[in-house]
Amino acid sequence: MSERELQSKRERKKRKRKQAKRRRYAAYDPLSDVVLSRHQHLITGVSETTAWRLRRRGKFPAPIKLTDGDNSPYVYLRSELISWRASRPRALPDRAA
Repeated sequence: MSERELQSKRERKKRKRKQAKRRRYAAYDPLSDVVLSRHQHLITGVSETTAWRLRRRGKFPAPIKLTDGDNSPYVYLRSELISWRASRPRALPDRAA
């Protein structure tokens, strides 16, 4: 096999893995009672990293693991995320002088 064919084969494998990963997780559903951990930022406005840091300090709701499997996704209860967001202080808008 030539170098070009090998590179093409690697790219196809990479695309397949990416597509399989997309299929594994459901898209964001605004009507669901649970929210995947990777979609929590759509409700709370904080990144996954910031949520993790806040969770370590006990200032963010804990996620729930769906099954005992190693690759099981974590979810949050939508009601907990909404109540957390409501309890946060809001920043005051800047006033132009």
